[in-house]
Amino acid sequence: MESGIVIIDAETRRVLDVNPAAVRMYGDAKEKMIGKVCYTFFGQHECPILDLNQTLDHTELKFIRADGTVIPILKSATQTYYHGRSVLLESFSDISHVKEAEAQKHLLEMGDRTRVMLDATPMAAQFWDENMHVIDCNQAAVDLLKTSSKQEYIERYFDLTPEYQPDGSRSFDKLKIMIDKTYKEGNQRFEWMRRSLDGELIPVEVTLVRTIHKGKDLVIGYCRDLRGEKQMMQEIQQRDKVLYSVISNYAGAIWSVNKDGIITLFNGLYLEKIGVTPDFLEGKNINVARNKNRHLDIIETYRKPFRESRRIGFPILTGRNFTCAPYLYLMKRE
Repeated sequence: MESGIVIIDAETRRVLDVNPAAVRMYGDAKEKMIGKVCYTFFGQHECPILDLNQTLDHTELKFIRADGTVIPILKSATQTYYHGRSVLLESFSDISHVKEAEAQKHLLEMGDRTRVMLDATPMAAQFWDENMHVIDCNQAAVDLLKTSSKQEYIERYFDLTPEYQPDGSRSFDKLKIMIDKTYKEGNQRFEWMRRSLDGELIPVEVTLVRTIHKGKDLVIGYCRDLRGEKQMMQEIQQRDKVLYSVISNYAGAIWSVNKDGIITLFNGLYLEKIGVTPDFLEGKNINVARNKNRHLDIIETYRKPFRESRRIGFPILTGRNFTCAPYLYLMKRE
Protein backbone atom coordinates (compact mmCIF):
# COMPACT_ATOMS: atom_id res chain seq x y z
CA MET A 1 0.00 0.00 0.00
CA GLU A 2 1.63 3.26 -1.13
CA SER A 3 1.53 6.37 1.02
CA GLY A 4 1.14 9.94 -0.10
CA ILE A 5 3.40 12.54 1.54
CA VAL A 6 2.67 16.23 1.81
CA ILE A 7 4.94 18.90 3.33
CA ILE A 8 2.98 21.88 4.70
CA ASP A 9 4.36 25.22 5.83
CA ALA A 10 3.45 25.55 9.54
CA GLU A 11 3.02 29.32 9.26
CA THR A 12 1.11 29.76 6.01
CA ARG A 13 -0.55 26.32 6.00
CA ARG A 14 0.33 26.00 2.30
CA VAL A 15 1.72 22.93 0.53
CA LEU A 16 5.44 23.11 -0.15
CA ASP A 17 6.01 19.70 -1.71
CA VAL A 18 4.29 16.37 -2.42
CA ASN A 19 5.45 12.94 -3.51
CA PRO A 20 4.23 11.05 -6.64
CA ALA A 21 1.84 8.85 -4.62
CA ALA A 22 0.04 11.96 -3.29
CA VAL A 23 -0.22 13.29 -6.86
CA ARG A 24 -1.76 10.02 -8.06
CA MET A 25 -4.30 10.06 -5.26
CA TYR A 26 -5.13 13.69 -6.03
CA GLY A 27 -5.70 12.91 -9.70
CA ASP A 28 -4.09 16.02 -11.23
CA ALA A 29 -0.66 17.57 -11.87
CA LYS A 30 1.76 18.21 -9.00
CA GLU A 31 1.76 21.90 -9.87
CA LYS A 32 -1.96 22.03 -9.07
CA MET A 33 -1.17 21.00 -5.48
CA ILE A 34 1.87 23.16 -4.68
CA GLY A 35 0.97 26.46 -2.97
CA LYS A 36 -2.57 25.52 -2.01
CA VAL A 37 -3.71 25.67 1.60
CA CYS A 38 -3.91 22.29 3.29
CA TYR A 39 -7.67 22.26 3.90
CA THR A 40 -8.11 22.18 0.11
CA PHE A 41 -7.13 18.52 0.36
CA PHE A 42 -8.15 17.54 3.87
CA GLY A 43 -11.25 19.69 4.41
CA GLN A 44 -10.26 20.85 7.91
CA HIS A 45 -9.94 24.60 8.46
CA GLU A 46 -8.45 24.02 11.88
CA CYS A 47 -5.18 22.10 11.99
CA PRO A 48 -5.38 19.27 14.54
CA ILE A 49 -1.72 19.73 15.47
CA LEU A 50 -1.15 23.49 15.26
CA ASP A 51 -4.59 24.72 16.36
CA LEU A 52 -6.01 21.94 18.50
CA ASN A 53 -2.81 20.47 19.97
CA GLN A 54 -3.80 17.01 18.90
CA THR A 55 -1.65 14.20 17.60
CA LEU A 56 -2.26 12.44 14.29
CA ASP A 57 -1.12 8.85 14.31
CA HIS A 58 -2.96 6.53 11.95
CA THR A 59 -6.10 8.65 12.27
CA GLU A 60 -9.00 8.11 9.88
CA LEU A 61 -9.72 11.26 7.88
CA LYS A 62 -10.85 12.23 4.38
CA PHE A 63 -8.85 13.31 1.31
CA ILE A 64 -10.49 15.50 -1.35
CA ARG A 65 -9.42 14.67 -4.90
CA ALA A 66 -9.18 17.07 -7.86
CA ASP A 67 -12.63 16.04 -9.16
CA GLY A 68 -14.25 16.68 -5.76
CA THR A 69 -14.68 13.06 -4.81
CA VAL A 70 -13.69 12.09 -1.28
CA ILE A 71 -11.68 9.02 -0.32
CA PRO A 72 -11.06 7.69 3.20
CA ILE A 73 -7.45 7.83 4.35
CA LEU A 74 -5.36 6.78 7.32
CA LYS A 75 -3.20 9.76 8.20
CA SER A 76 -0.18 10.43 10.41
CA ALA A 77 1.60 13.79 10.87
CA THR A 78 4.61 15.16 12.68
CA GLN A 79 6.11 18.61 13.09
CA THR A 80 9.68 19.03 11.79
CA TYR A 81 11.92 21.38 9.78
CA TYR A 82 12.33 21.60 6.01
CA HIS A 83 14.97 23.90 4.52
CA GLY A 84 15.06 25.76 7.82
CA ARG A 85 11.27 26.26 7.97
CA SER A 86 8.84 24.80 10.47
CA VAL A 87 6.66 22.35 8.61
CA LEU A 88 4.23 19.51 9.02
CA LEU A 89 5.20 16.23 7.40
CA GLU A 90 1.99 14.40 6.70
CA SER A 91 1.68 10.89 5.29
CA PHE A 92 -1.55 9.18 4.38
CA SER A 93 -2.78 6.00 2.74
CA ASP A 94 -5.93 5.31 0.77
CA ILE A 95 -8.07 2.87 2.77
CA SER A 96 -11.00 2.75 0.33
CA HIS A 97 -10.55 -1.00 -0.14
CA VAL A 98 -10.61 -1.49 3.62
CA LYS A 99 -13.86 0.48 3.91
CA GLU A 100 -15.36 -1.42 1.00
CA ALA A 101 -14.43 -4.72 2.65
CA GLU A 102 -15.98 -3.53 5.92
CA ALA A 103 -19.11 -2.42 4.08
CA GLN A 104 -19.30 -5.77 2.29
CA LYS A 105 -18.88 -7.57 5.59
CA HIS A 106 -21.63 -5.42 7.07
CA LEU A 107 -23.90 -6.26 4.13
CA LEU A 108 -23.17 -9.93 4.55
CA GLU A 109 -23.95 -9.67 8.25
CA MET A 110 -27.12 -7.77 7.41
CA GLY A 111 -27.94 -10.40 4.84
CA ASP A 112 -27.45 -13.13 7.42
CA ARG A 113 -29.68 -11.27 9.86
CA THR A 114 -32.28 -10.69 7.14
CA ARG A 115 -32.19 -14.38 6.28
CA VAL A 116 -32.67 -15.35 9.92
CA MET A 117 -35.55 -12.88 10.25
CA LEU A 118 -37.14 -14.07 6.98
CA ASP A 119 -36.91 -17.72 7.98
CA ALA A 120 -38.27 -16.93 11.45
CA THR A 121 -41.35 -15.29 9.91
CA PRO A 122 -44.32 -17.66 10.31
CA MET A 123 -45.85 -16.37 7.05
CA ALA A 124 -44.68 -17.92 3.77
CA ALA A 125 -42.69 -15.49 1.61
CA GLN A 126 -40.89 -15.55 -1.73
CA PHE A 127 -39.01 -13.10 -3.96
CA TRP A 128 -40.05 -12.56 -7.59
CA ASP A 129 -38.02 -10.90 -10.31
CA GLU A 130 -39.61 -8.99 -13.21
CA ASN A 131 -39.54 -12.15 -15.35
CA MET A 132 -41.78 -14.00 -12.86
CA HIS A 133 -38.97 -16.18 -11.57
CA VAL A 134 -39.00 -17.12 -7.91
CA ILE A 135 -35.43 -16.42 -6.79
CA ASP A 136 -35.72 -17.04 -3.06
CA CYS A 137 -38.16 -18.11 -0.35
CA ASN A 138 -38.29 -18.64 3.39
CA GLN A 139 -38.71 -21.78 5.47
CA ALA A 140 -42.40 -21.10 6.10
CA ALA A 141 -43.04 -21.42 2.35
CA VAL A 142 -41.32 -24.81 2.35
CA ASP A 143 -43.39 -25.93 5.34
CA LEU A 144 -46.65 -24.66 3.82
CA LEU A 145 -46.37 -26.73 0.63
CA LYS A 146 -44.42 -29.59 2.27
CA THR A 147 -41.52 -29.45 -0.19
CA SER A 148 -38.22 -31.06 0.72
CA SER A 149 -36.20 -27.87 0.33
CA LYS A 150 -36.28 -24.23 -0.71
CA GLN A 151 -34.79 -25.20 -4.05
CA GLU A 152 -37.69 -27.60 -4.74
CA TYR A 153 -40.18 -24.86 -3.78
CA ILE A 154 -38.48 -22.40 -6.17
CA GLU A 155 -38.24 -24.84 -9.08
CA ARG A 156 -41.78 -26.23 -8.72
CA TYR A 157 -43.74 -23.09 -7.90
CA PHE A 158 -46.22 -23.48 -10.79
CA ASP A 159 -46.34 -27.26 -10.38
CA LEU A 160 -47.63 -26.55 -6.88
CA THR A 161 -50.23 -24.06 -8.10
CA PRO A 162 -53.53 -25.15 -9.74
CA GLU A 163 -53.70 -24.25 -13.43
CA TYR A 164 -56.84 -22.21 -12.77
CA GLN A 165 -57.80 -20.08 -9.78
CA PRO A 166 -61.29 -20.24 -8.20
CA ASP A 167 -62.35 -17.15 -10.18
CA GLY A 168 -61.70 -19.02 -13.43
CA SER A 169 -58.53 -17.17 -14.43
CA ARG A 170 -55.36 -19.01 -15.43
CA SER A 171 -52.91 -18.87 -12.54
CA PHE A 172 -49.92 -17.87 -14.67
CA ASP A 173 -51.81 -15.07 -16.44
CA LYS A 174 -53.32 -13.67 -13.27
CA LEU A 175 -50.03 -13.76 -11.38
CA LYS A 176 -48.26 -11.93 -14.21
CA ILE A 177 -50.90 -9.19 -14.10
CA MET A 178 -50.58 -8.82 -10.33
CA ILE A 179 -46.76 -8.75 -10.37
CA ASP A 180 -46.75 -6.15 -13.18
CA LYS A 181 -49.19 -4.02 -11.17
CA THR A 182 -46.96 -4.34 -8.11
CA TYR A 183 -43.92 -3.08 -10.02
CA LYS A 184 -45.99 -0.10 -11.15
CA GLU A 185 -48.11 0.65 -8.08
CA GLY A 186 -45.99 -0.68 -5.22
CA ASN A 187 -48.28 -3.34 -3.74
CA GLN A 188 -51.23 -5.66 -4.39
CA ARG A 189 -53.41 -7.94 -2.25
CA PHE A 190 -55.58 -10.82 -3.42
CA GLU A 191 -56.69 -14.36 -2.61
CA TRP A 192 -54.80 -17.21 -4.23
CA MET A 193 -54.95 -20.99 -4.30
CA ARG A 194 -51.86 -23.17 -3.80
CA ARG A 195 -51.47 -26.94 -3.81
CA SER A 196 -49.15 -28.77 -1.43
CA LEU A 197 -46.87 -31.59 -2.49
CA ASP A 198 -49.42 -34.15 -1.24
CA GLY A 199 -52.21 -32.54 -3.29
CA GLU A 200 -54.03 -30.50 -0.63
CA LEU A 201 -55.53 -27.25 -1.94
CA ILE A 202 -54.50 -24.37 0.28
CA PRO A 203 -56.28 -20.99 0.08
CA VAL A 204 -53.99 -18.07 0.92
CA GLU A 205 -54.11 -14.29 0.98
CA VAL A 206 -51.18 -12.92 -1.03
CA THR A 207 -49.66 -9.51 -0.37
CA LEU A 208 -47.15 -8.37 -3.00
CA VAL A 209 -44.77 -5.52 -2.19
CA ARG A 210 -42.17 -3.90 -4.43
CA THR A 211 -38.75 -3.73 -2.76
CA ILE A 212 -35.02 -3.39 -3.50
CA HIS A 213 -32.78 -6.36 -2.80
CA LYS A 214 -29.05 -6.28 -3.55
CA GLY A 215 -29.57 -3.23 -5.74
CA LYS A 216 -32.34 -4.76 -7.85
CA ASP A 217 -36.08 -4.07 -7.94
CA LEU A 218 -37.90 -7.19 -6.80
CA VAL A 219 -41.35 -8.15 -5.59
CA ILE A 220 -41.70 -9.98 -2.32
CA GLY A 221 -44.87 -11.97 -1.83
CA TYR A 222 -46.25 -12.83 1.60
CA CYS A 223 -48.81 -15.67 1.81
CA ARG A 224 -51.20 -15.89 4.76
CA ASP A 225 -52.78 -19.33 5.19
CA LEU A 226 -56.58 -18.96 5.05
CA ARG A 227 -57.52 -22.55 5.82
CA GLY A 228 -58.53 -21.73 9.39
CA GLU A 229 -60.66 -18.75 8.31
CA LYS A 230 -62.29 -20.67 5.46
CA GLN A 231 -63.13 -23.54 7.80
CA MET A 232 -64.65 -21.11 10.29
CA MET A 233 -66.72 -19.46 7.56
CA GLN A 234 -68.01 -22.86 6.42
CA GLU A 235 -69.01 -23.69 9.97
CA ILE A 236 -70.80 -20.34 10.33
CA GLN A 237 -72.59 -20.83 7.02
CA GLN A 238 -73.59 -24.34 8.00
CA ARG A 239 -74.87 -23.08 11.34
CA ASP A 240 -76.80 -20.33 9.55
CA LYS A 241 -78.38 -22.94 7.26
CA VAL A 242 -79.49 -24.98 10.25
CA LEU A 243 -80.79 -21.88 11.99
CA TYR A 244 -82.64 -20.78 8.86
CA SER A 245 -84.18 -24.23 8.52
CA VAL A 246 -85.39 -24.10 12.13
CA ILE A 247 -86.75 -20.57 11.73
CA SER A 248 -88.46 -21.16 8.37
CA ASN A 249 -90.19 -24.25 9.77
CA TYR A 250 -91.22 -22.59 13.01
CA ALA A 251 -94.98 -22.66 13.54
CA GLY A 252 -95.10 -18.98 14.45
CA ALA A 253 -93.24 -15.96 13.09
CA ILE A 254 -89.77 -14.86 14.18
CA TRP A 255 -88.25 -11.43 13.76
CA SER A 256 -84.67 -10.26 14.16
CA VAL A 257 -83.66 -6.62 14.45
CA ASN A 258 -80.05 -5.35 14.26
CA LYS A 259 -78.55 -2.60 16.40
CA ASP A 260 -79.54 0.02 13.79
CA GLY A 261 -83.21 -0.90 14.12
CA ILE A 262 -83.42 -2.67 10.74
CA ILE A 263 -85.51 -5.81 10.51
CA THR A 264 -83.09 -8.42 9.23
CA LEU A 265 -85.28 -11.48 9.62
CA PHE A 266 -89.02 -12.08 9.25
CA ASN A 267 -89.81 -15.74 8.73
CA GLY A 268 -91.72 -18.80 9.91
CA LEU A 269 -94.59 -20.99 8.77
CA TYR A 270 -97.04 -18.41 10.09
CA LEU A 271 -96.21 -16.19 7.10
CA GLU A 272 -97.80 -18.71 4.73
CA LYS A 273 -100.99 -18.70 6.79
CA ILE A 274 -101.34 -14.94 6.51
CA GLY A 275 -100.24 -14.81 2.88
CA VAL A 276 -97.07 -12.72 3.12
CA THR A 277 -93.41 -13.32 2.25
CA PRO A 278 -90.28 -12.51 4.32
CA ASP A 279 -89.63 -9.32 2.32
CA PHE A 280 -92.90 -7.91 3.70
CA LEU A 281 -90.85 -6.35 6.51
CA GLU A 282 -87.24 -7.47 6.00
CA GLY A 283 -84.94 -4.53 5.33
CA LYS A 284 -87.38 -2.03 6.81
CA ASN A 285 -86.80 0.03 9.93
CA ILE A 286 -88.54 -1.17 13.08
CA ASN A 287 -90.21 2.25 13.32
CA VAL A 288 -92.26 1.25 10.25
CA ALA A 289 -93.71 -1.65 12.21
CA ARG A 290 -94.37 0.65 15.17
CA ASN A 291 -96.05 3.37 13.13
CA LYS A 292 -99.77 3.53 13.91
CA ASN A 293 -100.72 4.18 10.29
CA ARG A 294 -98.75 1.09 9.31
CA HIS A 295 -100.61 -0.90 11.98
CA LEU A 296 -103.84 -0.69 9.98
CA ASP A 297 -102.15 -2.09 6.86
CA ILE A 298 -100.62 -4.95 8.80
CA ILE A 299 -103.83 -5.67 10.70
CA GLU A 300 -105.70 -5.81 7.40
CA THR A 301 -103.17 -8.32 6.12
CA TYR A 302 -103.38 -10.25 9.37
CA ARG A 303 -107.19 -9.82 9.51
CA LYS A 304 -108.10 -13.35 10.44
CA PRO A 305 -105.26 -14.02 12.91
CA PHE A 306 -105.91 -10.70 14.64
CA ARG A 307 -109.69 -11.10 14.67
CA GLU A 308 -109.60 -12.89 18.02
CA SER A 309 -106.91 -10.70 19.47
CA ARG A 310 -107.79 -8.20 22.18
CA ARG A 311 -104.94 -6.01 21.07
CA ILE A 312 -105.60 -3.17 18.62
CA GLY A 313 -102.40 -2.39 16.81
CA PHE A 314 -99.09 -4.10 16.20
CA PRO A 315 -96.63 -5.47 18.77
CA ILE A 316 -94.90 -2.54 20.49
CA LEU A 317 -91.24 -2.38 21.48
CA THR A 318 -90.91 -2.07 25.26
CA GLY A 319 -87.39 -1.70 26.61
CA ARG A 320 -85.12 -4.30 25.01
CA ASN A 321 -87.90 -6.79 24.23
CA PHE A 322 -90.95 -7.00 22.01
CA THR A 323 -94.42 -7.56 23.42
CA CYS A 324 -96.24 -10.11 21.33
CA ALA A 325 -99.70 -10.55 19.88
CA PRO A 326 -101.23 -14.04 20.10
CA TYR A 327 -99.50 -16.64 17.91
CA LEU A 328 -96.82 -14.12 16.88
CA TYR A 329 -93.48 -14.46 18.63
CA LEU A 330 -90.85 -11.80 18.14
CA MET A 331 -87.25 -11.61 19.27
CA LYS A 332 -84.49 -9.04 19.04
CA ARG A 333 -80.98 -10.23 18.12
CA GLU A 334 -78.05 -7.84 18.64
